[in-house]
Amino acid sequence: MSMKAESLRTRMSTSRATPTESPDLAALFDGHIAREFADQDVDATMETMVPEPYVHCVAIMTGGFGHEGVRRFYSEHFINQIPKDVTVTPISRTVGKDCVVDEFIISFTHDTQWDYLLPGVPPTGKRVELPHVVVMKFENGKVAHEHIYWDQASLLVQVGLLDPANLAVAGVEQARELLGAAQKDRAATSKPTQEEDEIQKEILVSEIPIVREASEGVVLRVLANLKNGRIEDALVGFAEEFRFKDHGIGLEFKDKQRLAEFFYKKRELCPDSVLHTDKIFEADNRVITEWTLRFTLTEPFYGGLKRTVKVFVHGASIVRIENGKITDWADYYDGLTSRRTALASHFTEWVEL
Repeated sequence: MSMKAESLRTRMSTSRATPTESPDLAALFDGHIAREFADQDVDATMETMVPEPYVHCVAIMTGGFGHEGVRRFYSEHFINQIPKDVTVTPISRTVGKDCVVDEFIISFTHDTQWDYLLPGVPPTGKRVELPHVVVMKFENGKVAHEHIYWDQASLLVQVGLLDPANLAVAGVEQARELLGAAQKDRAATSKPTQEEDEIQKEILVSEIPIVREASEGVVLRVLANLKNGRIEDALVGFAEEFRFKDHGIGLEFKDKQRLAEFFYKKRELCPDSVLHTDKIFEADNRVITEWTLRFTLTEPFYGGLKRTVKVFVHGASIVRIENGKITDWADYYDGLTSRRTALASHFTEWVEL
């Protein structure tokens, strides 16, 4: 593999950890990823983990549990099959007390069977650019578990196994739009002088505990209001200029009225839906949640009949807070298994492809 370990660490490494949290977690994260992608060393990768870790790929439920399960996954289905031209492009990072959440894009040519993403699918020769979110938990300086999210529908479109013509899904555009948005955000942030930077660090050190409490509270209030049908109250938590991005079905909203219609339509189509927050933590101005959405869906069946299906969707949200208001909310989950095509079809005029 042409990508060296040190260069990958450089690409993945950032200084985005908050002043009050250990910078070692970011280094531990980068070291683990480098062992996987750059060194391609199963033994070295396992050394970065606790004795009985687990890896869970939410979209297609691959991975492994326990030392032997994780080792088997790495040695038979992941590390030994990594495409030679794979690259990792960082988007954002949030460091918590014992977790690191990384948002990045994996790019590669599907010229080898890679069971990690496409179990049992022969090489298609197609180029793939796929957004990922990894939630990595640490215990005593070792990786305890990884929860990995991507949109399987976008992947299937890119390798030619899913026709997006009549579906609310996006292919490579999903990754490129995300990268473009991240680049614009970085370009809009001017580099402070050394004196301004020191002042800002002092402010952050003294105010972060308050900001964190408020940030988590903002997200929880929005979720509570949405659960109880108080859509207008939920929208109060958003800034006047914001972006709400549903990566699962490829919708984006920047207008509160349109976002309100989206929330109302969700309740109309799935009145019994229940969103359970499995995990929530925050760092600096971002709040990360892992969640499970449950609802029932009535859909057409054979011979003109209808059937009721229970749907479970596992996902993650990355929410950015500024001055107590939400400026960016991004939901990540597998759009194909979420059965939300009907919802997306009502808003196709707002899909940006």
